[in-house]
Amino acid sequence: MPPSGNNKNIIKKAMFLLIMALLVLPALQKEVFKIPERSLKGAVVSSQKPVFKWKNWFSGEYQSKYDDYLEDHIGFRNFLVRLNNQMDYSMFNQINAKGVLVGKENYLYETNYIKGYLGLDFLGEEAIKDKIKKIGTVQRWLEQQGVVLLPLFAPGKGNFYPEYFPAPYDTMSPSPITNHSAYTSGLIRNSVGILDYNTLFGLWKDTSSHILYPRYGIHWSTYGVGLALDTLMKRLEYETGKDLVDFGWDEVVRTRDLRYDDYDVAEGMNLLLKLPCDEMSYPRFYYRGEEKYRPKVLVIGDSFFWQILGQGHAQKLFGECTFWYYNSQGFSTGATGPVKMDKAYLAEKLRKYDVIMTLYTEANLPKMANDFYENAYYALKYEDKIQDVADRIKGSPEWLAKVREKAEARDIPLEEMVWLDALWVVQQNND
Repeated sequence: MPPSGNNKNIIKKAMFLLIMALLVLPALQKEVFKIPERSLKGAVVSSQKPVFKWKNWFSGEYQSKYDDYLEDHIGFRNFLVRLNNQMDYSMFNQINAKGVLVGKENYLYETNYIKGYLGLDFLGEEAIKDKIKKIGTVQRWLEQQGVVLLPLFAPGKGNFYPEYFPAPYDTMSPSPITNHSAYTSGLIRNSVGILDYNTLFGLWKDTSSHILYPRYGIHWSTYGVGLALDTLMKRLEYETGKDLVDFGWDEVVRTRDLRYDDYDVAEGMNLLLKLPCDEMSYPRFYYRGEEKYRPKVLVIGDSFFWQILGQGHAQKLFGECTFWYYNSQGFSTGATGPVKMDKAYLAEKLRKYDVIMTLYTEANLPKMANDFYENAYYALKYEDKIQDVADRIKGSPEWLAKVREKAEARDIPLEEMVWLDALWVVQQNND
């Protein structure tokens, strides 16, 4: 039976009020209610309020930027973004997060991990051979100085869970040679000591009663970090010949309330509802004998080292630990934020550490150590030549002025810029 005239009017009024509420509530939230919202995760950049200029007004640039600003700062924006993402994921299995794929049984991947496992990002044998040569030279030179250099290969989710790949990757076979296999086999052939967690985690996968790689995470699990650190400390005791702090755990707590990075990819999807989680394992770690020898450590690595540094392990196990994130941003135990990196006189700096490690997962092997080995190779092999060029720069007012301009543009000390320019000159002349 069709609605009566009165009912039609009621429905129209209700629809009108609903539409008005949807239009007015975001403005009220922004200016009046200001109800706290869950922040969005990942690389979220909000537009800044533009500065008014007549020139930009007449060109339309001001209005365009102001539209972007209003859109990014509308009331309930975070909720609306999460609602939209949830609808796309629940209804169409679509993820609005760059580079993230949904595999079988809802295993989440970042595309680069799959490409790394399949060898789709292979650098080429010559490029890897050249870097292996430099790594070997640096390791042997540092060994003569009493410094341990240990390349570490973090596990990759592509290598660990190929059985859950989404289409079309699920029908592809891995290449006979990948960046990981070329690096590890080549380093071993050249008598360079390594620690290959990518292979170890594959061996531990079927024997561990705990999940080593989370369904919704892209890094090793908290329990996996424990296994990795236990293995590392035993290896460093062997390499240094020292009795180091005892590391382990007394018990393991199992819970579906995920902690640390075990839900990090899903967090970046910015969904409204939390995905149903597996039971993950969280050891209660101990550090015994902190009065024992604690080496001074430098790590050049990707995000896999954050769990070791951020969860406090590095502070307990090492005397001092400096982390060069992608060899471009510095962090250190005892500091609350980033610290300035000073790469000048690199050979001299490297001699001051007891242990130097690089830690990269297979997804990041195309940029392994981000020029650290190249810089260290030339800094160690041509230390005197670099100093000669640095002295020439300082002795040339015109050259020094140009270097000073670059130092100011990069916001780094002049001395560091002089050395970096000298390093570049030596690299170009000794390739």
